This record gives sequence, C-alpha cells and structure tokens, in this order.
Amino acid sequence: MIKLAATDSLIPLLNALGIPNGSAEATANRIDTSRSAVLFLGAGVNYGLAPTWKGLLEGLGKAFTDHDHAKQLPRDIRWFSEDDHFSVYEKASLAKFLLGRHYLPTLRGLLYRDGVAKELLSLAKEERKDSLLRAVADLCQHSLVKAVVTYNYDNLLEILLYLIHKKHRRRKLGYSVFGKVPPAPPHGSLPVYHVHGFLPLTRRLPEDDKARIVLAEEDYYDCAADLLSWQTTTQLHLLQNHTCIWIGTSLKDLNMRRLSHHAKIQGGVRCSFALMCGKDMLLPEEDADKHRRLYATLLKTLGIRLIYSGNDYEANARTTRSLVEYLAQADMDGGSKPGFDSR
Repeated sequence: MIKLAATDSLIPLLNALGIPNGSAEATANRIDTSRSAVLFLGAGVNYGLAPTWKGLLEGLGKAFTDHDHAKQLPRDIRWFSEDDHFSVYEKASLAKFLLGRHYLPTLRGLLYRDGVAKELLSLAKEERKDSLLRAVADLCQHSLVKAVVTYNYDNLLEILLYLIHKKHRRRKLGYSVFGKVPPAPPHGSLPVYHVHGFLPLTRRLPEDDKARIVLAEEDYYDCAADLLSWQTTTQLHLLQNHTCIWIGTSLKDLNMRRLSHHAKIQGGVRCSFALMCGKDMLLPEEDADKHRRLYATLLKTLGIRLIYSGNDYEANARTTRSLVEYLAQADMDGGSKPGFDSR
C-alpha cells in the first residue's frame, strides 16, 4: 500500500494514472501500463534558474527603454512599457518592434543568465527537494510519461536530462522538437515539443526557425490562424489521448486556453490536471481561499482540474517530488517492472 506522505490533492491524478485511491493493491498490485501521461510546462518550471513569464516581459521592457535609440522615443512610449494597464502581449509587441534585430539576442540573453550551466551540473548531481526542474526531470524518467510540451523557449530541461543520463546512465533523453517541419523524434527518446519556439543555450538556428518565437500579440494571431500547424495538431492529439499534467504555468496564456477549450469541446479528452501554487494564480492575501475556488472553477470550464500545492513556488517542487515518490512506490508495491529508467 502506498503511504500518502504529502497532500491528498494528488489522489485524483493518481487515479487517472491507474492507481485508484493512491493504492497499488487496488489495481491488482501494478500500475496500469495502458495509461500514459504528457507534461505541459510553463516558465515556472525553471524557477530560480530563468525568469518567469512576467520577468521576461519586464526584462524586454527594460532592454528597449535602456537601448540607445530609447532616448529618441516619445515619453508616452517609454511609459507604455512600464504601465500595468496594458497586456503582456501588447508590451511584447512593442518590445519586438522597437528592439528590431536586437529582439531575439536580447530574449536569449534574458533566458540564460551567467552561471546557469554550473547550476544545472549541480542539479544533476543531487535531488534537491526545492528544485521543480529536477523533480520534473525525474518525473520524465517514468515510463508513463510519453512526451513533454513546453511553452518555454529554452532547453534547460533537455540539458538537465542529458546530464542526469550521463551521471546515472538513465536511458531516457530529451529530444527537442521545433521548427517549421521538425523531423520525428528518435526511437526511445522523450520528445520535448517547443510549441512557442526555441532558442537553445549553445546551438545556432536558421533564421526561419528563430522567427517562430511566440510572445508578441501578432504571434498569437498567427498561431490561431494556422489550424493545421504541427504545434496545434500535436497538442490537440496529446490533450485528447493522454492524462495531461500542467506544471509551472498560470494557464493564462491564450494558446494554452484556446487549445484546452477545443480539446474539451471536440471530445475524447482523458484528464487534465494543473499543479499550481498561490503565486502561480496571483492570489491576493485577502480572501485567498475564495479566489482559489473561483480559479479552480475557471479551470474546470477548460476541462482542467486544479491540484493546489501550497502558497509558494517551492510547494510545486515538493508536490511534484511526491508524485515521483508515489509512482516509484507503486512500482515496488506492485512487484512489476520498474517504471523508472535506472540505467
């Protein structure tokens, strides 16, 4: 029997993965291997290593107001980047237009701060309880996880998976899927779909691939207009055929909501869960419980069930780590072939 060491809020997710009531005995002492999961990741997964979505926009705003030609801008244009009355999409559009050819280099510079490679090496050496990225990387090793959809532009997860593989000889490596017409992932790899574009740490990309970054308002319009893009069709397929776990996102992104909505109304959706903390939802201190219940109701309209981890970002790491431990315990209790790759 699995001993629930953390929060009972994980039980519905465990049920969806074939472990009713968190008990391995309830499924004839084994995880239901016909089940499968896909992780959908947002910027919060990289907490402590890379900027949040809001932080990225603030960095772009500061970049163009600090740029040489910013002194020539009208006062109201500079104020636009700092005012909270405008949406993040409008701010990104302005930054993209004003930075011009400096836009993507600036974005890349914000994604990878000095020393991040050293921090990833440290994460690969030890299972830090406060690291959400490490917990997600360990979750990726389970056989139930068939793919990752990331809305992040970086490849920090793939680098960490490679470093863990190199140190612990685990078999599952992340394979970055991106570009206009990406090739199929190699057999045995874990596809990591970069559905909003890709700016890797070290590799140079062709200009047409770089241009597919989705951040500014017009980029979202282009996504909505291209109904047959691999980004749209892949996500709809995964949402409708797998248990999906959203981690590190507030789910306020327009594409996340649009595709979740269409996956729900088209039918065939298995289960979707969003693992969130209070800071993900920007809960006010006053009436936080009431706001959380309303947020859960809003997610339910998209076919997504909320798993509330706690107030801070570290709570997401603890809850994801608990999920990893539950699955490992289920493998042991079931006496079946371990679901985690260990060589």
